[in-house]
Amino acid sequence: MAKKLRLGRKPFSFYERAVYLADYVNRALAPNPISLTRTNLVTKPWGMEGNDQAGDCVIASRAHQMLFWTSAALGGAKGYEPSAALALQQYYKLTGGPDSGLVISTTLAAWARGAIGPDKILAYAKVNPTDLAEIRSAINLFGSVTLGVTLPTFITAALDNGEVLPWQVPTGGGMTLDPDGGHCVPIFDYDETSFTCVTWGQTMKMSLAFYQQVIGETWAVLSKDWLNAQGNSIAGLDLAQLQADWKAIT
Repeated sequence: MAKKLRLGRKPFSFYERAVYLADYVNRALAPNPISLTRTNLVTKPWGMEGNDQAGDCVIASRAHQMLFWTSAALGGAKGYEPSAALALQQYYKLTGGPDSGLVISTTLAAWARGAIGPDKILAYAKVNPTDLAEIRSAINLFGSVTLGVTLPTFITAALDNGEVLPWQVPTGGGMTLDPDGGHCVPIFDYDETSFTCVTWGQTMKMSLAFYQQVIGETWAVLSKDWLNAQGNSIAGLDLAQLQADWKAIT
């Protein structure tokens, strides 16, 4: 019997404080390429990261970002080593024991504090999920975007059999979102008609039409490894102010 692929993103609390990426990006200095492909920097298998055993998609997304960032900084062969056992250990540490899923922003806060592991992030910022240019800027500047979605029922129904259907709007355009379909993935690539994320150990291209129906929240996360790979500065990003404002609210 095929393993059941899992979800596990809990809704964002709008009472949480956050900084907003648009306040720190000068788009005139950081124009977006028309398309961007970076997943080929990763030469190791992406790994399931336990997301076929538990609803740890938020931790799996984190692990996939770590693999990408360290591959970009160190070379694919020297990047982070995927580990389902470690991902599940970190997941249950944050849930306190039950397989209950996680809130992305709460997990980012724990990551920044070093409460998940030694690989602390330097900052994170909310991205406008409806502004495609801003999302592309975040991918371009930070290497990835953390994406929270609510998947449609035709996708979630197939997961029980271990089947991953294409992330595209079906012919006819109808999609019913699954109220239990909360999922978290990182986006690394984009072009004029799609984004490419990583989920359940594989790359997945999603059409913009699909994205616009399932999107819930988007976050830019600043990694020390990614910053090092960029020469410790990112053109078009007011990094010092971002970090100062972020520290002030956290």
